[in-house]
Amino acid sequence: MVTFKKKNTFTEAYAAVHGKIIDIGSVKDPTFAQKMIGDGIAIIPDQGIVTAPFDGVIILIAETLHAFGICSEDGLEVLVHIGIDTVKRKGEGFHSSVQTGSRVKRGDKILDFDYKRLLEDHVDLTTMMILTNANGYDIEGMQREGVTENEPMFLFRKREL
Repeated sequence: MVTFKKKNTFTEAYAAVHGKIIDIGSVKDPTFAQKMIGDGIAIIPDQGIVTAPFDGVIILIAETLHAFGICSEDGLEVLVHIGIDTVKRKGEGFHSSVQTGSRVKRGDKILDFDYKRLLEDHVDLTTMMILTNANGYDIEGMQREGVTENEPMFLFRKREL
């Protein structure tokens, strides 16, 4: 269980990677396209650095280093998943800068990957940012064509009970 001292009523989520935003429904993996895990966005990255989308605690680093989960102060949980079928690479080309349980600040490097090598291997690097616990949150989206990792993507407001 992750606990925090301060409670906010909203969390602003920034892009985890720099690149071009695409609709989550157009992702070439039905699990993400059909929002089976949750709603969110997809970004086609143009570099291999993945950062924390907000201040929080890392609640999951995939053994294959292609994904991580982060939880904000107010309990918002987001999964950042790099690529389609990247789990099959068994961590090859991916590196982690943090561990599960690490407290991070927005913009801290979480993962990096060998962008050029993976592209040469024809790996689809579309990166998803998925809200995995949408119940209790209202989402205000910020639409853009391109995005840097330092631009806000969404504002998540926790509903008052």
